[in-house]
Amino acid sequence: MAVSVQHIAHAVVICPSIVVCLSGGDLEWNGPSVYRTRARTRARTRAIMTPRTRTVLALTALLLAIVAAFFIPLPRDASPATRIISIVEIQRAPSAVFEFVTTPAYWPAWHPSSLSVEGTTDHPLEVGEQVAEEFRVAGRRGRVVWTVSVKTYPVRWSIDGVIDGRAAGTVTYTLASQTNGTRFVREFTYRAPSLWFALLNWIVLKRTIQSESDEAVMRLKRLLESMPAR
Repeated sequence: MAVSVQHIAHAVVICPSIVVCLSGGDLEWNGPSVYRTRARTRARTRAIMTPRTRTVLALTALLLAIVAAFFIPLPRDASPATRIISIVEIQRAPSAVFEFVTTPAYWPAWHPSSLSVEGTTDHPLEVGEQVAEEFRVAGRRGRVVWTVSVKTYPVRWSIDGVIDGRAAGTVTYTLASQTNGTRFVREFTYRAPSLWFALLNWIVLKRTIQSESDEAVMRLKRLLESMPAR
């Protein structure tokens, strides 16, 4: 039979799930092909998702989850503390050593990790005073704000560091009088902020930081002993 455009439009509107085919001017109904197409698509998807493919996807998802976990910030007390301790004997009075090491302006002169300081730098800092320091530790540059938390003249002094709002460790100087001068102990205590940092710390960071700290106290000894005694 002859079919006009109006007939076709009307058929499509009334029954959109029916495929209309024109062949030589005749109208032929092929049934609900939309549903058959969806069924075939689902079947192809199931065929593609072989057990091996599902295993690969599951392993990939697990690997991504493990990698993400390495960078999730850890609670402050979740990881054990790392302690870097360096000891040196300096042939100068404890008071002279104490005043020198607690004055931030001198830090770049004896510590290899200290690049520059700003803020309150020209005198031995009191409890509550702060100083900002640009540093390079194990090849990594950064900026830390130190706040004095303990001062017991001339035997003990501690500062707490913050980097980008997160605790970055504590540096403590302990001094003891000896016959030939002062026994100076520098202790740097810090915790890993993430599992990734903990892994790097175990592999390389701790060893590098220890080496830099040991070098620092030896520089301090040479510098103070080269100055006139006070």
